[in-house]
Amino acid sequence: MRDLVPEHRPLLILAPMQDITDLAFWRVLSRYGGPDVYYTEYFRVHRDSRPEKYILRSIDENPNGKPIIAQMIGQDISALQRTAIELQKRKIAGIDINFGCPAPIVCRKDAGGGLLRHPEKIDEATRAHYAALYARPRAMHDAFEQFHAFPQDGIDNRALLAKGKLAMPVLALGAEKSYGTAMKDDLDKVATHVTGGVIPDSGHWVIEENPITTTKLVTDFLAK
Repeated sequence: MRDLVPEHRPLLILAPMQDITDLAFWRVLSRYGGPDVYYTEYFRVHRDSRPEKYILRSIDENPNGKPIIAQMIGQDISALQRTAIELQKRKIAGIDINFGCPAPIVCRKDAGGGLLRHPEKIDEATRAHYAALYARPRAMHDAFEQFHAFPQDGIDNRALLAKGKLAMPVLALGAEKSYGTAMKDDLDKVATHVTGGVIPDSGHWVIEENPITTTKLVTDFLAK
Protein backbone atom coordinates (compact mmCIF):
# COMPACT_ATOMS: atom_id res chain seq x y z
CA MET A 1 0.00 0.00 0.00
CA ARG A 2 2.98 2.34 0.41
CA ASP A 3 3.04 2.98 -3.34
CA LEU A 4 -0.55 4.27 -3.13
CA VAL A 5 0.27 7.08 -0.70
CA PRO A 6 0.70 10.52 -2.34
CA GLU A 7 3.88 12.33 -1.34
CA HIS A 8 2.48 15.69 -0.29
CA ARG A 9 -1.10 15.12 0.85
CA PRO A 10 -3.32 12.56 2.59
CA LEU A 11 -4.53 9.52 0.69
CA LEU A 12 -8.03 10.01 -0.79
CA ILE A 13 -10.07 6.79 -0.78
CA LEU A 14 -13.56 6.20 -2.15
CA ALA A 15 -15.50 4.45 0.62
CA PRO A 16 -17.97 1.96 -0.84
CA MET A 17 -21.74 2.36 -0.63
CA GLN A 18 -23.72 -0.59 -1.89
CA ASP A 19 -25.77 0.05 -5.04
CA ILE A 20 -24.38 3.60 -5.26
CA THR A 21 -20.63 3.55 -5.94
CA ASP A 22 -20.86 1.39 -9.05
CA LEU A 23 -18.99 1.66 -12.35
CA ALA A 24 -21.17 4.52 -13.59
CA PHE A 25 -20.42 6.46 -10.39
CA TRP A 26 -16.68 5.76 -10.80
CA ARG A 27 -16.80 7.09 -14.36
CA VAL A 28 -18.34 10.34 -13.18
CA LEU A 29 -15.67 10.74 -10.50
CA SER A 30 -12.89 10.02 -13.00
CA ARG A 31 -13.90 13.09 -15.00
CA TYR A 32 -12.92 15.22 -12.01
CA GLY A 33 -9.72 13.40 -11.10
CA GLY A 34 -11.28 10.88 -8.75
CA PRO A 35 -9.83 9.42 -5.54
CA ASP A 36 -6.44 7.73 -5.22
CA VAL A 37 -7.93 4.33 -4.37
CA TYR A 38 -11.33 2.81 -5.13
CA TYR A 39 -13.13 0.23 -2.98
CA THR A 40 -15.70 -1.91 -4.76
CA GLU A 41 -19.21 -2.46 -3.54
CA TYR A 42 -19.11 -5.61 -1.48
CA PHE A 43 -19.21 -9.02 -3.10
CA ARG A 44 -21.82 -11.02 -1.20
CA VAL A 45 -20.11 -14.27 -0.30
CA HIS A 46 -21.76 -17.52 0.80
CA ARG A 47 -21.56 -21.21 0.03
CA ASP A 48 -23.15 -20.96 -3.43
CA SER A 49 -22.05 -17.46 -4.40
CA ARG A 50 -20.01 -16.29 -7.34
CA PRO A 51 -18.60 -12.75 -7.66
CA GLU A 52 -21.32 -10.46 -8.98
CA LYS A 53 -20.69 -9.65 -12.62
CA TYR A 54 -21.72 -6.01 -12.34
CA ILE A 55 -19.12 -5.43 -9.60
CA LEU A 56 -16.49 -7.31 -11.59
CA ARG A 57 -17.15 -4.83 -14.40
CA SER A 58 -16.00 -2.03 -12.11
CA ILE A 59 -12.66 -3.84 -11.83
CA ASP A 60 -12.34 -4.96 -15.45
CA GLU A 61 -13.42 -1.60 -16.90
CA ASN A 62 -11.51 0.55 -14.40
CA PRO A 63 -12.11 4.04 -15.85
CA ASN A 64 -8.79 5.59 -14.80
CA GLY A 65 -6.37 2.79 -13.92
CA LYS A 66 -6.14 3.76 -10.24
CA PRO A 67 -5.77 1.00 -7.60
CA ILE A 68 -8.87 -0.98 -6.66
CA ILE A 69 -9.53 -2.85 -3.42
CA ALA A 70 -12.08 -5.66 -3.79
CA GLN A 71 -14.41 -5.84 -0.79
CA MET A 72 -16.12 -9.03 0.36
CA ILE A 73 -18.86 -9.57 2.94
CA GLY A 74 -19.89 -12.89 4.42
CA GLN A 75 -19.23 -15.32 7.26
CA ASP A 76 -18.46 -18.61 5.48
CA ILE A 77 -14.68 -18.89 5.75
CA SER A 78 -14.21 -21.43 2.96
CA ALA A 79 -16.43 -19.34 0.65
CA LEU A 80 -14.45 -16.19 1.49
CA GLN A 81 -11.23 -18.05 0.70
CA ARG A 82 -12.62 -19.35 -2.61
CA THR A 83 -13.80 -15.90 -3.61
CA ALA A 84 -10.47 -14.31 -2.66
CA ILE A 85 -8.69 -16.73 -5.00
CA GLU A 86 -11.10 -15.82 -7.81
CA LEU A 87 -10.70 -12.08 -7.25
CA GLN A 88 -6.91 -12.32 -7.28
CA LYS A 89 -7.15 -13.17 -10.98
CA ARG A 90 -8.41 -9.63 -11.59
CA LYS A 91 -6.42 -6.40 -11.62
CA ILE A 92 -6.82 -5.44 -7.97
CA ALA A 93 -4.43 -3.93 -5.43
CA GLY A 94 -5.87 -5.81 -2.45
CA ILE A 95 -8.81 -7.56 -0.82
CA ASP A 96 -10.85 -6.27 2.13
CA ILE A 97 -13.25 -8.27 4.29
CA ASN A 98 -16.12 -6.15 5.58
CA PHE A 99 -16.24 -6.30 9.40
CA GLY A 100 -18.13 -3.03 9.87
CA CYS A 101 -21.53 -3.02 8.15
CA PRO A 102 -24.08 -2.36 10.96
CA ALA A 103 -27.23 -3.11 8.94
CA PRO A 104 -29.45 -5.43 11.04
CA ILE A 105 -30.23 -7.69 8.08
CA VAL A 106 -26.49 -8.21 7.61
CA CYS A 107 -25.56 -8.58 11.28
CA ARG A 108 -28.30 -11.16 11.86
CA LYS A 109 -26.41 -13.38 9.41
CA ASP A 110 -23.17 -12.88 11.39
CA ALA A 111 -21.67 -10.98 8.44
CA GLY A 112 -20.33 -7.43 8.36
CA GLY A 113 -20.32 -6.02 11.88
CA GLY A 114 -22.00 -9.22 13.08
CA LEU A 115 -18.82 -11.15 12.31
CA LEU A 116 -17.20 -9.32 15.23
CA ARG A 117 -19.31 -11.47 17.55
CA HIS A 118 -17.09 -14.36 16.49
CA PRO A 119 -13.44 -13.26 16.74
CA GLU A 120 -12.33 -16.84 16.17
CA LYS A 121 -13.71 -16.59 12.64
CA ILE A 122 -11.80 -13.37 12.02
CA ASP A 123 -8.56 -15.17 12.87
CA GLU A 124 -9.53 -18.04 10.60
CA ALA A 125 -10.42 -15.55 7.86
CA THR A 126 -6.94 -14.09 8.11
CA ARG A 127 -5.36 -17.51 7.85
CA ALA A 128 -7.57 -18.39 4.91
CA HIS A 129 -6.61 -15.15 3.16
CA TYR A 130 -2.89 -15.93 3.35
CA ALA A 131 -3.50 -19.56 2.44
CA ALA A 132 -5.22 -18.33 -0.71
CA LEU A 133 -2.23 -16.14 -1.56
CA TYR A 134 0.25 -18.98 -1.11
CA ALA A 135 -1.96 -21.36 -3.10
CA ARG A 136 -1.24 -19.39 -6.28
CA PRO A 137 1.13 -20.98 -8.84
CA ARG A 138 4.81 -20.70 -7.81
CA ALA A 139 3.91 -18.61 -4.74
CA MET A 140 5.58 -20.96 -2.23
CA HIS A 141 8.57 -21.51 -4.50
CA ASP A 142 9.11 -17.78 -5.03
CA ALA A 143 8.65 -17.02 -1.32
CA PHE A 144 11.37 -19.51 -0.40
CA GLU A 145 13.82 -18.24 -3.02
CA GLN A 146 14.95 -15.44 -0.72
CA PHE A 147 16.24 -18.06 1.73
CA HIS A 148 17.87 -20.04 -1.06
CA ALA A 149 19.88 -16.92 -1.87
CA PHE A 150 21.29 -16.49 1.67
CA PRO A 151 24.63 -18.31 1.12
CA GLN A 152 25.45 -16.24 -1.96
CA ASP A 153 24.29 -13.09 -0.16
CA GLY A 154 26.85 -13.78 2.55
CA ILE A 155 29.65 -14.13 0.00
CA ASP A 156 28.62 -10.97 -1.84
CA ASN A 157 28.20 -8.93 1.36
CA ARG A 158 31.65 -9.85 2.68
CA ALA A 159 33.20 -8.90 -0.65
CA LEU A 160 31.44 -5.53 -0.61
CA LEU A 161 32.36 -4.84 3.02
CA ALA A 162 36.01 -5.44 2.18
CA LYS A 163 35.81 -2.31 0.00
CA GLY A 164 34.61 -0.20 2.93
CA LYS A 165 31.41 0.66 4.74
CA LEU A 166 28.45 2.32 3.05
CA ALA A 167 28.75 6.10 3.29
CA MET A 168 25.20 7.18 2.43
CA PRO A 169 22.45 7.59 5.07
CA VAL A 170 20.76 4.29 5.97
CA LEU A 171 17.46 3.73 7.79
CA ALA A 172 17.24 0.62 9.99
CA LEU A 173 13.77 -0.16 11.33
CA GLY A 174 12.92 -3.11 13.55
CA ALA A 175 9.61 -4.25 14.99
CA GLU A 176 8.77 -4.04 18.68
CA LYS A 177 8.14 -7.80 18.79
CA SER A 178 10.76 -8.77 16.19
CA TYR A 179 14.36 -7.55 15.83
CA GLY A 180 13.81 -4.23 17.61
CA THR A 181 17.12 -2.30 17.74
CA ALA A 182 19.01 -5.30 16.33
CA MET A 183 18.39 -3.98 12.82
CA LYS A 184 20.49 -0.89 13.60
CA ASP A 185 23.12 -2.97 15.40
CA ASP A 186 23.59 -5.13 12.31
CA LEU A 187 23.70 -2.25 9.85
CA ASP A 188 26.16 -0.31 12.00
CA LYS A 189 28.64 -3.02 11.01
CA VAL A 190 28.39 -2.16 7.31
CA ALA A 191 27.40 1.54 7.21
CA THR A 192 28.77 4.68 8.84
CA HIS A 193 25.60 6.80 9.06
CA VAL A 194 22.69 4.67 10.33
CA THR A 195 19.43 6.00 11.74
CA GLY A 196 17.58 3.44 13.84
CA GLY A 197 13.97 3.07 14.86
CA VAL A 198 11.50 0.61 16.34
CA ILE A 199 7.95 0.15 15.02
CA PRO A 200 5.58 -0.23 18.01
CA ASP A 201 2.72 -2.72 18.07
CA SER A 202 4.22 -4.84 15.31
CA GLY A 203 5.94 -8.16 14.70
CA HIS A 204 7.61 -9.43 11.57
CA TRP A 205 5.40 -7.68 9.00
CA VAL A 206 5.67 -4.00 9.97
CA ILE A 207 4.02 -2.60 6.83
CA GLU A 208 0.86 -4.61 7.40
CA GLU A 209 0.80 -4.44 11.19
CA ASN A 210 1.57 -0.74 11.66
CA PRO A 211 1.53 0.98 8.26
CA ILE A 212 0.98 4.51 9.59
CA THR A 213 4.04 4.61 11.87
CA THR A 214 6.21 2.77 9.35
CA THR A 215 5.25 5.15 6.55
CA LYS A 216 5.89 8.22 8.71
CA LEU A 217 9.35 7.04 9.79
CA VAL A 218 10.32 6.30 6.19
CA THR A 219 8.97 9.56 4.75
CA ASP A 220 10.53 11.62 7.56
CA PHE A 221 13.88 9.94 6.85
CA LEU A 222 13.63 10.57 3.12
CA ALA A 223 12.69 14.22 3.72
CA LYS A 224 15.93 14.97 5.55
